[in-house]
Amino acid sequence: MPNTRASAAIDPEVTDAIDKAFKKHSDHLFEKVDEKFNQLHQSIGDINLNIQSLQSKINAQDKVILDQNKQLIQLSNELDNFNQHYRRTSLVLYGVPEATNEDSDKIILAVAQNNLKVALDINDLDRSHRLGKRQGDKPRPIIFKLVSYRIRQLLFTNKSKLKGTSMVLRENLTEKRRMVLSEAAKKYGSRRVWTLDGKIFISVGENQSAKKYCVTTMEELLSLAC
Repeated sequence: MPNTRASAAIDPEVTDAIDKAFKKHSDHLFEKVDEKFNQLHQSIGDINLNIQSLQSKINAQDKVILDQNKQLIQLSNELDNFNQHYRRTSLVLYGVPEATNEDSDKIILAVAQNNLKVALDINDLDRSHRLGKRQGDKPRPIIFKLVSYRIRQLLFTNKSKLKGTSMVLRENLTEKRRMVLSEAAKKYGSRRVWTLDGKIFISVGENQSAKKYCVTTMEELLSLAC
């Protein structure tokens, strides 16, 4: 009968050969894993560098766009200032009943003399006309241009004499400034908002503590901390 204990024993040479083979295989496997890990680490590093480079380009592009937007806003404001200066000798009269074949020059002269108490001569008027197309029964405003700023101011400073009538005399503001005026009136109330020489003034607070602000753009209006 064979010796089972002897047959169960493994030859040390075989064990050593197995260990060497396993170590060789495992070392090769670990080398591959390390190599792949290093490649992955390098790839991640390259990706991070690319991301940083792209982020730098995006930041630079954002700055260019921001600078261009600032320049556009500045140019737009300068153009608006020019347009408002061009309108400095004209005014707009609201609330005058409209009739067929009317003479707008005569209307302005009559309002100036009878309501504003200003002796306006036909030679003081450059031109006048109704604004826009007639819609319904609402009268269109009359825009009129004076030959001088002095005469224009004389009329405008007497605009309060129109209180109690259907008429209102206003400055000829640019579209942008009309929007600023409208927004200011909504926010602070029409009694606290007025215009002078194309600028929008706002009174905030009561009596002695009231503060006066002057704006010409929507950005300036929105920046008011009150």
